[in-house]
Amino acid sequence: MRDYERAAEQYSHFLNINPQNAAAWNNLGTCYKKLEQFDKAVLAFEKAIEQDAGLMSAYFNLGQTQDMLGDFAAASQNYQKALMLSPRSMKTYIYDKLAYAYFMQKQYPLALGAIEKALQFAPNDPALLEHLQSRKKAVIRAADAARP
Repeated sequence: MRDYERAAEQYSHFLNINPQNAAAWNNLGTCYKKLEQFDKAVLAFEKAIEQDAGLMSAYFNLGQTQDMLGDFAAASQNYQKALMLSPRSMKTYIYDKLAYAYFMQKQYPLALGAIEKALQFAPNDPALLEHLQSRKKAVIRAADAARP
């Protein structure tokens, strides 16, 4: 297991000297996320974005942390920002996370749309395709159950 406490101390020290370093803020946020110090993680990811609005990983990490906090509306906004900045190789994973955030908000049509996008970008990976199809079926079942 990695020593995230020590790493967080080192990043904090570095950021006292170089507070404009977006990557260091993002890494500090990751340490806090791993330590389950989610409020501190959110602040660090927001600081990373403040320093570099084009840092895709900071939006993605912020979205994941907001997921963990149950703030699915904010998470979905940050996943959307990450998608705009992400390379093709990351899109399946981010769309899958976005689908989950929409699902948790009971926004089933948006969740299905995100899953369809994930499937469009999915590599020829049978396990990944099975996961996405399973998620799609769960969303359809939930949407059907929610109908009056």
